[in-house]
Amino acid sequence: LIDEPSYKMLPGRFGPQQLTLLRLAASKPEVARIFVNPVIKSAVCQQAGNEPWVAKLRPWVGHFSHFHVRLRCPAGSPDCEPQAPIPPGNGCGEELASWLKDKPQLPKVSGINKRPELPARCGN
Repeated sequence: LIDEPSYKMLPGRFGPQQLTLLRLAASKPEVARIFVNPVIKSAVCQQAGNEPWVAKLRPWVGHFSHFHVRLRCPAGSPDCEPQAPIPPGNGCGEELASWLKDKPQLPKVSGINKRPELPARCGN
């Protein structure tokens, strides 16, 4: 969706279907946040900035062709650590502007795809 070197949306890559997908996912109460590229967040802000679900879309490095969904902790999950609350507002203002200005990139880190250590009861 995003051209990495120019940090611009590729023509014809973000439209009503992608907006609907993000709207459906972010509208679910079990979804805490959705991490998207800042350019995608900007496009959503232009098209649907006044809708409450837009606040769940959080800009994050990378995410040039995908997004990540973070779910809320299920009830009765003592090992699950909930996220801090989303700041007030829709996230379309100053915070987003700083992401777009700085054009953050993923750092080149070895071992980034290592599997996290799971609790023993998860049956590693």
